[in-house]
Amino acid sequence: MEENKLKEKCISIKSLFEKYGEVLTHNYIDYTYQEENGNHYYDLKNKDTDELVCMDGETCLIIEENDSTVTLQNSDGEVTFTFVLIKEEFEVSTFN
Repeated sequence: MEENKLKEKCISIKSLFEKYGEVLTHNYIDYTYQEENGNHYYDLKNKDTDELVCMDGETCLIIEENDSTVTLQNSDGEVTFTFVLIKEEFEVSTFN
């Protein structure tokens, strides 16, 4: 019996923002710049629920992948979220 090993990937919300701007297929990016400290924040939010599903640089688990989408699970925060990126968005957001 083959063991099902799930892969983890670090997600770059900043890379998505630089390529697509704020609007993605299933999600949107909430970008904030804080002048007082010069920090940039890139947060991925679900379009339907406005829930924060992933912050820039968090590690997510690939739980399902097909020809058009990748379903990821983020348990880096206080609450575990599952979200979907289309394949092209996923490829832009991850590094090998």
